[in-house]
Amino acid sequence: MNPDRDGPLQAFRFSLRLGDPEATAAMPDRMADLRAHIGDEAVHQVQRSMVLHRQPRPLTGEQAAMLREAVAPVLRDLSDRGNLAGYPGGVTS
Repeated sequence: MNPDRDGPLQAFRFSLRLGDPEATAAMPDRMADLRAHIGDEAVHQVQRSMVLHRQPRPLTGEQAAMLREAVAPVLRDLSDRGNLAGYPGGVTS
């Protein structure tokens, strides 16, 4: 989307109540409206995000190790300050 060509950017927000047949039935219309504004690729990304939100894929071992390494200093700092009372698994270096 090009703001200079298409006008100002707009924000869209909608929520889907899982298990609500009315909300589920309205989803195709909502996606069609969104598609008209932001295009197929962006809608595909929104839909993929919604699926991953409901069913996140597990991290690979490498991703989990990278995450542990990245958050270790933060967890140590919180632990040192006493803000991790009862943190399951403790904090490892």
